[in-house]
Amino acid sequence: MRHRSIYITAEDRARIDWLMLFCDIFTEAEQKRIRRLYYDISQGHVVRADQIPANVVTTHSRIKLEEIKGDTEVALFLVFPDETNKGFGRVSILTPIGAELFGRRVGDIVESKTATRVRRFIIKSTQYLNRNSI
Repeated sequence: MRHRSIYITAEDRARIDWLMLFCDIFTEAEQKRIRRLYYDISQGHVVRADQIPANVVTTHSRIKLEEIKGDTEVALFLVFPDETNKGFGRVSILTPIGAELFGRRVGDIVESKTATRVRRFIIKSTQYLNRNSI
């Protein structure tokens, strides 16, 4: 796996700091993903929203995926856990696929493991949206 260049706004960085602070209230799997996110952002770039590269997946991104073996296309929004209930197609950064997408670029391949198989997707596009736009 190639190195992910994380780009995040100061506001979203503070929200991940908050998740780390209250990590103990989450499940063990979520705690692991929170620690990984916290590490990733410590190695990343805190920027203004208008400085996030157009091809990088970050929080509040609209992402289009295409399954590699199949004709399935998936569109989703990558959000924080407290934002998942505000609409269809929202995926938390604490889910396996959400954590896998964070920091990836258009053209990268990501895996989604289910109980019966592993699905592989290519990131076809991403668009950063203002938190209030999704």
